[in-house]
Amino acid sequence: MTADPEKEGLDRKVNRAYKGARYASVGIEFGVSVVIGYALGAWLEQKFDFAPWGTIGGVLVGFAAGVKSLLHTSQVIIREQDREAAEAAAERAAQKAEAQEADAERRDKR
Repeated sequence: MTADPEKEGLDRKVNRAYKGARYASVGIEFGVSVVIGYALGAWLEQKFDFAPWGTIGGVLVGFAAGVKSLLHTSQVIIREQDREAAEAAAERAAQKAEAQEADAERRDKR
C-alpha cells in the first residue's frame, strides 16, 4: 500500500507552517512577558509609591520570564529536531539494508 504523494506534500506544508508559527510565537511571548512585567511594576509603583523601582523591577522580571520561555521553547525545538534526525537516519539505514538485501538476492540468482 503506497501513500498518496499529494497528501504527504500537504502534510509537509502544514508541518512547516506549524513550526514557523511556533518560531514566530517566541518573539511575541518575549514581548508580552516584558509588557506584563512593566504593567505589574507600574501598578506596584502606584500602589506602594516607590517609583521608579517598581517599573524597573517589573521590566527585569518580565525580561527574565521571557528568557525562560525562550530557553524552554528552544529546548523543545532541539528535541524535535534530534528526533526527526534520528527517524531520518533510521529510515536511511532501513533503505540501505533493503538495497543490500536486494543486491544479495540478485547475486544469488546468478
